[in-house]
Amino acid sequence: MANLATVTPDGAPRNAPMWFIWEDAAIWLLGSTGASAVKHLERDPRCAVEIVHFDNEAGILLHLGLRGSATIEPMAPNRFKRLLHKYLGPEATWNRWFIDNVADIGHRTGA
Repeated sequence: MANLATVTPDGAPRNAPMWFIWEDAAIWLLGSTGASAVKHLERDPRCAVEIVHFDNEAGILLHLGLRGSATIEPMAPNRFKRLLHKYLGPEATWNRWFIDNVADIGHRTGA
């Protein structure tokens, strides 16, 4: 998972865990039109993203930190499906309630 830091209307930082996928030299985060992170980025696109992979047993600690400006893009159903595969595994095992009520792949705005 990635942690997305945005700026609230009063200037305070806000951090939220997000599902992500890296494609086309960009990090794509899952959000909906009503989500607070999306609203913050629409108002102020400055943000930071942090990804940490820690495996104590293997002795691995990897960290990626990014800072910049975000853009809000329309949902691309195929990219969204690839992101869901990353976190949920094969489509045949997806929880139908979650897909139908939370991750509405067919919704034209990503809401």
